[in-house]
Amino acid sequence: MALLQASRSICCTHKPHPVTSARRSSDVVQVQFSSTFSSHAPRGVPPLSLRFGSSFFNESSLLKVKNEIAGVRSRIGNSGKGGACATVSSITLSAETLRWVFTCAAAAALFLKEASVTKSIIVPLLALQAPRCVVTAIRGEYGMWAAFLAILVKLFYQIPGELQLPLAFVLLLITAPAQVLDFRGTTAALITAACVAAYLAYEHFSKGDVKDCFKGISIFASIAVIVLIAVPLTIFFGGY
Repeated sequence: MALLQASRSICCTHKPHPVTSARRSSDVVQVQFSSTFSSHAPRGVPPLSLRFGSSFFNESSLLKVKNEIAGVRSRIGNSGKGGACATVSSITLSAETLRWVFTCAAAAALFLKEASVTKSIIVPLLALQAPRCVVTAIRGEYGMWAAFLAILVKLFYQIPGELQLPLAFVLLLITAPAQVLDFRGTTAALITAACVAAYLAYEHFSKGDVKDCFKGISIFASIAVIVLIAVPLTIFFGGY
């Protein structure tokens, strides 16, 4: 009886456990799948056993992340430098921008009563340094129509004195020959404009105390006269 019980216990101990056998079968299937996949994988690609849950995967993923971060930083740096260059180039003054400043200063000196200068001298000076688009517009169809209507009105009505010089400026540009227009963009034109503006500044500041020229509304006329000198010199020495 004791021998029968001992044989039964030995058989029970050597009977394979169902869970253990299932794990072994799954391991065998996984090994077969990994070997099959690795056999068909291209060269240079690590097998599945090395891709997941290993140090190779961690190092390669970190390397890829680092490379992506470096690429993003370089793109951001390049875009930032390009934006800064674009901002600098947009802020940099051009010759046409300076001529627009000159035109505004000449108009201020022309209409302000506090500007103690000969107003008629400003007209040819403005025609010499006016922006190209202004000259093109005045010499075009719109400028001719404006001059025609102004002269027609002047025949029947008295035009105020403040509008006489602007009308003379329009007529001067319309009737200017090609040689005068070619002279506008030369170095001699800049030197001539600077000399005429210097004479206007001498005329403005010599008629009274210099301190009085920077009080009240006179300060705007004084700044306008100074700009008339500064713009041609800036274009000349700046190489625009």
